[in-house]
Amino acid sequence: MADPVLTETWQTATGAKRREEPLRGNRQKDTASCDPQQALLKALSLLGSDDWELKEKALSSIGQLAGSHSEVLLCRLREICLAVTSEVRTFF
Repeated sequence: MADPVLTETWQTATGAKRREEPLRGNRQKDTASCDPQQALLKALSLLGSDDWELKEKALSSIGQLAGSHSEVLLCRLREICLAVTSEVRTFF
């Protein structure tokens, strides 16, 4: 049986059948799947922000894109790597 923390269970309209579906993150909408190109552009622009929370959001978004739309990252891989590396260096 699946871990209740990682799944959401609900009853269907037809009766007592149960269906389980994994949750993504903390129930936020996966905006990367709507338009991955736009999500990448937004993430890259957020990396330039002075707000650390926006930078964290950008890095998380890039990680999600790597897992679900890696082909979008491939065409700008050098730029993405330089931007992410630059942010990681500032913390050390």
